[in-house]
Amino acid sequence: MRLVMDVVKELVLDERSLVMTERSTRGATDHNARGHATWLASVMLVAAIGCGDDAIPPPTPRDGGMRDAGFDGATIEDAGLDDATIDDGSTDPDTAVVVDAGRDAALRDSGNFDGGSYTFGPDCFGGDGVFDLCLCDVPECDPEASPSCAAGLRCIPDGCGRTTCQPGGNACVVDGDCPAGSTCFSATALDGSVADLCLHPTGGCTDSRDCPLGFSCDASACVDRRLTCDSPCPFGFFCNDADSWSRSYCTPVSRRCESFSGACPPFFSCIDVDGDGLAECRRNGEACDTNDDCSTPGEVCGYDPIAKALACQAQGPCDGPSDCGGGFSCTDLWGDGVRECVPAGGSCASSASCEIGAVCASPASGGAPTCVSAEAP
Repeated sequence: MRLVMDVVKELVLDERSLVMTERSTRGATDHNARGHATWLASVMLVAAIGCGDDAIPPPTPRDGGMRDAGFDGATIEDAGLDDATIDDGSTDPDTAVVVDAGRDAALRDSGNFDGGSYTFGPDCFGGDGVFDLCLCDVPECDPEASPSCAAGLRCIPDGCGRTTCQPGGNACVVDGDCPAGSTCFSATALDGSVADLCLHPTGGCTDSRDCPLGFSCDASACVDRRLTCDSPCPFGFFCNDADSWSRSYCTPVSRRCESFSGACPPFFSCIDVDGDGLAECRRNGEACDTNDDCSTPGEVCGYDPIAKALACQAQGPCDGPSDCGGGFSCTDLWGDGVRECVPAGGSCASSASCEIGAVCASPASGGAPTCVSAEAP
């Protein structure tokens, strides 16, 4: 505004000088020059007064979005409308209101099947800004309907008192990541997102890779044995908080795989941990990668559920009894063929001997295997 007034002032002074210098020789021209300068100054003055402080509007602010920390590197993009600056039409200093007109929306899948491009609204975030699936208004499914979900998906509880369509098998890249006879199937969710999941040819299971995460395969049927992460997971399990389709549950650390990446949870890789010639999933960047990294006899590279990290310890994957220390046995408690060193004895020999909603495992506090119960989903 001040710059415009200075320009107007200069125009007026120039106009007066022009009139005084040429008054005696250019009568009509004198009148025309004065009229033109006065007209131009008037136009600029009116424009300046009409625009006020709103003449150059401030840049329109945009939501910056958020990063998806738990969901295998996924990014939350802002799919809503731009935040709009409202022009109050006043010549007084601008006190315009910024209104958020959009829905801070979609989760984009950048890896494993952790929610695809399913759109979550702002109601999914609590007062602390943390994503909470149970706050979301998500579509439900009817487990009695046929079919209740698209191929490759299953209608199961999500831990929030609802039943929703969720991945029916573990993530895969090739058929070798799945049990023999199963295929790596491209499943399409209701929102159109696609992910590769293990799929059994008859809808049953050969091992738990044919089932939703946290389910075991007992007598060719998938059984819900998900434990919530409200308490530390038992030995052999970790809290899988990268799955946005359901609450966070404890799922087995080690499972068979073939592809180095893509078939295991985020921040895991597929390598032969126990030296039996078959690869299994294990966490990256820990104190040990394989049992060969553990020099103390009787120690293996296992997952510590309290420290939430791999370490050379008494419990973990094994190829045989010689890998385990005294008082420990090399046992497959989950039923997928991956054996682990666990304290000998206990009240259960496998998860199949426990009631639905419980797993046979050594508690996080230690001790022989027992049926560790889960909170009802």
